[in-house]
Amino acid sequence: MTLAGFVPWDEESAKKYVAKGYWTGKSLGDFIEPAVKAKPDKVAIIAEDGRKVTYAELNLKADRVALKLREMGLKQNDAVLIQLPNWPEFIIAYFGILRAGLIVTLTVPQFRAIEVRHLAKLTDAVAIIVPREFGKFSYPQMVKEIMPDVPKLKHVLVVGNPAPEGTISLNQVMESPLEKKYPVDYLAQFKQKGIDVAQILHTGGTTGLPKGVPRTHNDYILVSSTQAKQLGYDNSAVGLISLPIALNASLGRAIGFLANCGTIVLNTTTSAEALAKAIQRDKVTHILMAPTNVVDILSLQDWNKYDLSCLLNLLCGVGYLAPELRKALRDKVPATCKITRGYGMAEGPS
Repeated sequence: MTLAGFVPWDEESAKKYVAKGYWTGKSLGDFIEPAVKAKPDKVAIIAEDGRKVTYAELNLKADRVALKLREMGLKQNDAVLIQLPNWPEFIIAYFGILRAGLIVTLTVPQFRAIEVRHLAKLTDAVAIIVPREFGKFSYPQMVKEIMPDVPKLKHVLVVGNPAPEGTISLNQVMESPLEKKYPVDYLAQFKQKGIDVAQILHTGGTTGLPKGVPRTHNDYILVSSTQAKQLGYDNSAVGLISLPIALNASLGRAIGFLANCGTIVLNTTTSAEALAKAIQRDKVTHILMAPTNVVDILSLQDWNKYDLSCLLNLLCGVGYLAPELRKALRDKVPATCKITRGYGMAEGPS
């Protein structure tokens, strides 16, 4: 698609990437289909509160979200903004938006009216998906306040019951058998191409308002697949995601796990104790941390009382991990756990 501010790859490079097999031409919305067909009853997502979502459930509910968005009148390549915590509903909505042929605009729960208004206007978002409440903050009320300043923002979908008046309950959408009203292949007509913009990530830098970073299906599938291969995301992998899933570092990993029939564990709590409990409870094999998490772990006296023998890889990114912290961390994780330092950016690869 032609998106204002988006500069596509030059034709020569694009042809080379296709010829070498780097670009598949597939849509991110369909990226988990092989996993759904191979292991429909396997748990794809484990929530912090213990809820579990199988691949079949994820697939069905994503389709329902896609159908509802089209029923609401959204058109091809319209932008939908997601501002949800690390809940299963984020993943479901993410794939639903893509399957509807729409563009996902990502933002973190910590943002408030100034940032959300800016991103909605920047991306011409026509719909937004928010929690009814998270961290004692009313997101629907915030959206109500910014809507007069964002004329194109017409639709508000809410996770949590009851949904406020004038909004749409995403919970009800996910439980409504909308698929019975349409042919099995109905959504296929909206499928985007690999060269199309799939999503707009955000990056704040150190000053000013967030910037929008458009990423295509081709390039995001390549980065997610390559990272998954390098770090061993297979059908036995269990990845803990505690940093905001709307961040590039977390989202790319989540997609990589799901595409390879793994399981992702979603946490909204990032304390060292919460991470240790989640690793032990759900037999986590892979985890992403920021240096601040490492500092917390090193200061937790009871860290070693947890059974972390399942852990195979600890990836630390989002900031610089000093050598002395890495050395101290080595004594806190099993000898079989590899510690990997990562550097990446919303604009490109890791």
